[in-house]
Amino acid sequence: MPQTLRVRLGDGSVIDLSREDIRSWYESGLLAGDSQVQTAGSRDWTSLAKALDIGQWRKPAAVRGVSVPVKGAARSGAAKPSPAPAARTAPRAHVPALPLGRYAAYGLATLAVAAVLLWTSGWWYVLIFGSVEARRVRAATTSERRYADDTLGLKMELPRRWSILRKEHGFFTPIASARLSLAEPSTGAFGFLAVETPARGYASLDAYLDRVLEERRRAEPSLNPLRREDAPGGARRLMATRRSGDTTYEEVATVWKDGWIYYALVVWGPAEHAAAAAEDLRQGITMQGQMAARLRQAIDAVTAEVPLLTPAAAEMLMGQSQAQTLEPVEAFRRTYLLAGRGLGALSAAEQREMGVLSTDLYSRVPSRERARLGSYLDRVRGGLATEPALDQQMSKVVKTAVLKLPAARRQRLQALFEKAIAVAVSTSFG
Repeated sequence: MPQTLRVRLGDGSVIDLSREDIRSWYESGLLAGDSQVQTAGSRDWTSLAKALDIGQWRKPAAVRGVSVPVKGAARSGAAKPSPAPAARTAPRAHVPALPLGRYAAYGLATLAVAAVLLWTSGWWYVLIFGSVEARRVRAATTSERRYADDTLGLKMELPRRWSILRKEHGFFTPIASARLSLAEPSTGAFGFLAVETPARGYASLDAYLDRVLEERRRAEPSLNPLRREDAPGGARRLMATRRSGDTTYEEVATVWKDGWIYYALVVWGPAEHAAAAAEDLRQGITMQGQMAARLRQAIDAVTAEVPLLTPAAAEMLMGQSQAQTLEPVEAFRRTYLLAGRGLGALSAAEQREMGVLSTDLYSRVPSRERARLGSYLDRVRGGLATEPALDQQMSKVVKTAVLKLPAARRQRLQALFEKAIAVAVSTSFG
């Protein structure tokens, strides 16, 4: 710190000044060599000239208005010239004395405020400039405020205070399918947006949510899932928490799909900020839904020709194909193939009910076709190849029989087929 001295001013007030300030006051005539000063740690007063070396300082300007003798004054005995009339000058304007006491009071008040701010710098510096961590995060962000992928029909507008992180930000490890890493420096919230197009569709959004949770736990082993719930737009949401030191972090993972493209928005931060942040970010995402529209058309075509299938069951079947879409005849063949694989996972009561409903269905098949249908289904369930022409014929036979079932029995048969297919898809995907 610069050297300071305590100075006693002409009106008796005292002020602490640095060496530079003392010199400035001295050279401007506010202090003199005999001004009383007190050095740090001393109780004795002494003159400024004794306390400091002022020999090199610039002398104060001479006081104006001092009379000077006339040049060539008369010598002794010489005739004195007639005195010239004294020049009249205008009276000097009154210069008020400097209010040194008031200045000293202001100076002391300023020093007191500065001392308080210095003592509490832990909060005011953060308030003005942000914490060290917040400034470090802010330095790793980009200036981009939106993200768009025209191929996916996806757009994302970031809410206020959120930013896109640079790829090599180093604050967390996103999952492999992450497209964007996000941060809100002022609250310490982070997140990422992931996009995945798997070779086979997930059995359900919850199955995809399981996959996201599994990858997150690799980075955060202490992540503790609390509950799952439906979210707007047909999405599913997972709420979880974790502890880091004395801070509780809340994590919100929201997943949804557009056709066979799966999306995950994962956001975490201090418990009081995460849920609201996740909702703000989700509302900034818009999609054209072009993939979902194509899938819906394919599902409608399949369920119209294969009435054993619910839309959900038809979607699961299509998700297991490489093309992720199926012609109705192929969907019919795969219905019996996967339902046969998942039948054993049903409860005993459900298996008996499936048997009763299947018997009722066969009774509505023309007698001349029953033997052919039974032989055909045996080959399908055994994983053997079938002729496309036979697939087409048997699909029509079963469709006619299903539509003859009473509505309630048909719906129950559809529900059991959907459950058996879901088990088979989940098992094969795992």
